Amino acid sequence: MITPTLASEFARYIDGAKQHGEWWSGRCPAHDDKNPSLSWKDGEDGKPVIVKCHAGCSRNAILASLGMEDHPPREALPPKKSNVAYPYYTIDGKYLAEKVRGYDDSGKHTTRWRRRNEKGGFISGRVKGELYLYGLPNLKNVRDGDTVYIAEGEKDVETLRKHGLVAVSGPDGAGHNKFPQEAVKWFAKKKVVIFQDNDEVGKAFAQDEAAAVSKVAESVKLIDLQALWPDIPEHADISDYLQHFGDGMLPKVLKLIDRTPYWKSSSEEQTANSSSIATTVTTKFECFSAESVLNEYIEPPQFIVQSLLAEGLTVLAGPPKYGKSFLSMDLCCSVATGKPFLGFSTVQSQVLYLCLEDSKGRIKKRLTEVNHDNLVAKNLFFVMNAPDMDNGLFDALEGFLKDHPDCKLIVIDTFQKIRGASSGSDYSYMIDSRDGGKLKSFADSHHLCLLVIHHTAKKRDESDPFNCISGTTGLPGAADTNIVLLRNERMEGTTNMYISGRDVVEAAYSLKFNKDTHLWEFQGDAEEIEDSFRKNLYTADDVVKTIKEAVALGKGTWHGTMSDLSRLAEQTSYIGHSLGEPRAIASAVKQYADDLYRYDGISYTAAQNGTGGRKYTFTQANCKGLEKWVETDIPFDDIKDSN
Repeated sequence: MITPTLASEFARYIDGAKQHGEWWSGRCPAHDDKNPSLSWKDGEDGKPVIVKCHAGCSRNAILASLGMEDHPPREALPPKKSNVAYPYYTIDGKYLAEKVRGYDDSGKHTTRWRRRNEKGGFISGRVKGELYLYGLPNLKNVRDGDTVYIAEGEKDVETLRKHGLVAVSGPDGAGHNKFPQEAVKWFAKKKVVIFQDNDEVGKAFAQDEAAAVSKVAESVKLIDLQALWPDIPEHADISDYLQHFGDGMLPKVLKLIDRTPYWKSSSEEQTANSSSIATTVTTKFECFSAESVLNEYIEPPQFIVQSLLAEGLTVLAGPPKYGKSFLSMDLCCSVATGKPFLGFSTVQSQVLYLCLEDSKGRIKKRLTEVNHDNLVAKNLFFVMNAPDMDNGLFDALEGFLKDHPDCKLIVIDTFQKIRGASSGSDYSYMIDSRDGGKLKSFADSHHLCLLVIHHTAKKRDESDPFNCISGTTGLPGAADTNIVLLRNERMEGTTNMYISGRDVVEAAYSLKFNKDTHLWEFQGDAEEIEDSFRKNLYTADDVVKTIKEAVALGKGTWHGTMSDLSRLAEQTSYIGHSLGEPRAIASAVKQYADDLYRYDGISYTAAQNGTGGRKYTFTQANCKGLEKWVETDIPFDDIKDSN
């Protein structure tokens, strides 16, 4: 009988293995098989796996090339006498070699390395210079903050993987200096759980692993199964535990992990328990090369709202009583239902909204007003009272996320409500940066967007909208994205939304609050909206119209005083009235100087006329197209220069 007996297990030994119904196919290991010519399937009623090479290789030749032989049925075999091959791969899934575990004729446990040759057979040994970590490809898509399990051997890795857990093991078993140091980087910012075998060597090895990965991991836990299995046999491991008690005992294992304290090195424990004694500490950088980071796959930022909100910390600031809460409610409803927000697509997920300045009645009113299509937002949850950052906020958030693992957006309204007592009332850059850093760290570790509502300062710095955020630059500096709402003073009822961040494209959008729908409406690019508004004001101004007519009458040039320009306006059918006092006209000319040149290519100069007045010269190099403005029969030469 082939060991292992199942066709699916036998496939692990065959290059290019594919299943077609009850049959499998792959490359025959007994010859240079470039086109799959080997077929096999499970035998019936416990009989051996049926193997056939269509190129003519014998069954014995196939088994011999794999280091196997025919055996009687499994139940007739002594326990643990089988050969099992565990293939090792690079992080990208490239085959390296495989470790074959088995027993010799005397019953002594043996291990050997082998790798496939070009002919499809095997040669002894493994390739030098490669990282050997069993299950390494499993770590490729693991994100920061996720849990990774380390076991002593390949069998335990397969046991854990069967239960949906991400697990790896070292290549050379337990022993001092046997954990590959080059593998440490793959555990950076991960929650690492290490299962130790129940023997002195295994426990010492687990300590070595913990010491190695703790340098880069978010946390490390060392699991002793004796807490669940008081009479655990020597050398027993997690696989033995689940085999002995059944797979249904895995929840107990997970509970044991939860209550196990984080691992600390002996030096850390001594430091925590010792008095403050002056010591010399040598600090070393945890550095990485440009080559390593260029070759490393780094997950791109995941957007909750396309182009606006990505995973991480976002600060939304605006004046008090300015509609931030309506905007936040609209955002929460949009993400909870998967509908666009301000026209931008969203990723549907569960949402937690901390409305720390609202009553339940106000929440209901706002929710009803914003959610007009009456979609049942089963994914949206509210909190009206929450502890601050010094008194359990993050523990409470952890508890919510444990019960609602699909949550990708948390909104805190407002920042001031969750600041700890240690922040005091006189906020410094250090304190703002510290508080912002705590929030960012929480968001990053859980791969979600944490949106914090904040206020703008009363005194605004018009040169930079982001300088309007209340407090020091510590908070916006810690945030991944900053969003500022500022009223557009030129355009009534319009607000500019400025966005800047590490993962978003810097932009400014124009919004308008609809009092009937209680929704903020997206108007477009703020600069384009402002430019359109400015151009409309420019083209509608009577002074501008008259200047364009004057230039057209003069075939590209006009020379005169502001009084002359006003008389021209009175005598044209297009204007037909005075432009006002010369000083007011001159002020309008100055106001529109840039626009005259920008939109119509008209520039001007002004000079004293010798009587205390000023004469202006308007010039347009190319006056083509200005003729349409001319609607007067007054000859240009009849308009005299005067004060």
